[in-house]
Amino acid sequence: MAVSYVLIIAQSGRMLAALAKQADENTLVIDLFADEDTLALANHYSQVATLVLDTIKPLLMRLKEQFNIIKVVYGSGLEQYPETLAYLQHNFKVCGCDVMDIDFQGLDALNINYPAVSFYYPDEPEKWLIKSFQSAGGMGVSGCDRKIVLGEYYQRFCAGILGSALFVANGKDVQIIGFHRQWSVSDTDFRFAGIIQYQGYPEQLQALVYAWLIELVAHYDIQGLGSLDFIVNGERCYFLELNLRPPASAMLYPELPLWQLHTESLVDFIVPEIDEISAMQVMYATQDYAIGELQWPDWCVDRPQKQSNIKKNEPLCSIMASEISVKSTLACLSQRQAVIENNINLGR
Repeated sequence: MAVSYVLIIAQSGRMLAALAKQADENTLVIDLFADEDTLALANHYSQVATLVLDTIKPLLMRLKEQFNIIKVVYGSGLEQYPETLAYLQHNFKVCGCDVMDIDFQGLDALNINYPAVSFYYPDEPEKWLIKSFQSAGGMGVSGCDRKIVLGEYYQRFCAGILGSALFVANGKDVQIIGFHRQWSVSDTDFRFAGIIQYQGYPEQLQALVYAWLIELVAHYDIQGLGSLDFIVNGERCYFLELNLRPPASAMLYPELPLWQLHTESLVDFIVPEIDEISAMQVMYATQDYAIGELQWPDWCVDRPQKQSNIKKNEPLCSIMASEISVKSTLACLSQRQAVIENNINLGR
């Protein structure tokens, strides 16, 4: 009997490859980074420069001929390439959601509140952002310093606490796995930089987010793992984004069978109480680095290969921490970031 494989395709496939390994799946991974973790986890690996369909279509065809691919699981970054996702859904069994746009008319119909949107250059541009319809993880978001082009829109900047809810859905029902706080690189660089479990949101806010998800899941037939990003401004909560694939927060729940939850859209399970507060942070290179012979700590993931060249502002690695409180977990992240920076600068 032919060996069966799962094809994982993402900007970074490491997290999905780790979840699949935990579930004893054989994996083929396509991503952009070829980090040490992914190479160790995957049964077969292919590095690409982009996820554009014209570039990776020949590779997909070769893999389909060479391996018995029973399903495809896609991850971060592929939402920016709807043609690639559509091709996968036409030629493979894809776990998760179909290609879709969560449009503002749909949000209005479901009575879901979001920061004001416009397609006309605003009178006070300093109070607005430019966003792409295919943005994810803060990519495609910038200050309003120009006129928008096709595929973009203006959204009013909203200050506040940035949060998210990790969930799993089956098209009818939804289960929230956990709430989080997250942060970006800086006040002007909106790329995703980190996330931490957070249990301090009021019950009223948690109920509101759950009510939003119930409506969204039924309206758009949402399947598998995803996350809903929101921002809390005083007593108001605004919808920001719906990530319809396993998000970074999935890394914070190693005790759960997240691969099965996603691939089988399982919602009938009990979410265990957490004893510690877990967090992860993406480290971006503060300068150009040539990675030497380094001993990476076990709390560091997405580790670049030896002799990799990392450009300034590119992702360098990710660090993990778990402590008894939000404060101590964030302090641990800060300490571990300093360790990585010191090791790289010293080349050890």
